[in-house]
Amino acid sequence: MERLLDPNLYDRTQLSYDDMEIMAKAYSGVTMGQEIEQFREALPDRLVRRFERQPGKSWFDASGPYEWVYGPYIFPYQMLAAFYRDVKDDIWQWHAERSGRGCGCHWHFAPDPRLPEFYGIEENYWSILWNTAVTLGYFLTPFMVWKDRFRSAASQWAQPNTGRIGAGAARRALQYNPERVYTFVTWNPPNNKPLTIEMRAPETHPVISSAGQKLFQVTLRRIFDKVKRFGWDVSPKLTEPSEFWLRTVSKHLITDNDKIYWTLNECGPFEFLPGRGIPLAGRKEKLRFESGFELIYELCRSELMATPRSHRYKDIYTRVLWLIMNKGVPAQEGHNIWWSYKADEYFQWSTVPPFPEV
Repeated sequence: MERLLDPNLYDRTQLSYDDMEIMAKAYSGVTMGQEIEQFREALPDRLVRRFERQPGKSWFDASGPYEWVYGPYIFPYQMLAAFYRDVKDDIWQWHAERSGRGCGCHWHFAPDPRLPEFYGIEENYWSILWNTAVTLGYFLTPFMVWKDRFRSAASQWAQPNTGRIGAGAARRALQYNPERVYTFVTWNPPNNKPLTIEMRAPETHPVISSAGQKLFQVTLRRIFDKVKRFGWDVSPKLTEPSEFWLRTVSKHLITDNDKIYWTLNECGPFEFLPGRGIPLAGRKEKLRFESGFELIYELCRSELMATPRSHRYKDIYTRVLWLIMNKGVPAQEGHNIWWSYKADEYFQWSTVPPFPEV
């Protein structure tokens, strides 16, 4: 694990400025994993042959798609670099579903074991991770979808849930083999693999996923940093009226399969309890957002403003943040999505305004 903190392992397109802070602190908040599902008939034969020469590298998921995984990793760009090492130049038409059958590219998270006093109070970290996921996760959905709404099968495999847990429930999950259920956030039991908390809705290309994971990671790390000052009740918690809006958002996004940006823009306001808001860059905490889109916009904007001008729009993280801030749809940037990872400093998206001068 410590070896992965060596900055010499990464190039400029793989690390964002904030990753240097992770290296300095020597913990990342969470470790991550990523599933990739795509239907076999869409994949280049050369890619599949390379996978088949590596035993256990890939398989057919029970629901139909061809699947492979990455993780655990500290930086989302470790996953992205590994993905492009596998793919080389054998790209294909990315898809979230075919003939009504979906491709879930799920995210996995676990608390970083290098967190302070981790092994004495592990269940507290897990409960914060769960409660942040079921609250913040729905606002991160622009980083999860491929088109302008989720695949039609999302409600079957990622049913909405917003229920919070305490340290006791997390302790039971650590002691016993928890059941995985088909909800938006669920436990993924440790059957020949580590226990994780899984987000089951994501379906998009790793370029977009990696930025969403990164945004969740840095936000969660700021939440964990609050523990030393304020104790364990630090995960984002909405007021009761805003909890209603969160349930409304989850229903519109998953059950009703409404458009992502329309839903986030129309639902709200969202107000958090004092001391339980969304920590932005620089430890600034915001308690009220007029809509769900304002929340994700402010998170993205905060990250951009905290990035030195010399790095801004030069790495894949800040480029994707700009795409989401401007309500970009990944499927409409199909070719750019594939090549944005290795693109030079003159790269621009096609469907949103150009990057501002810095």
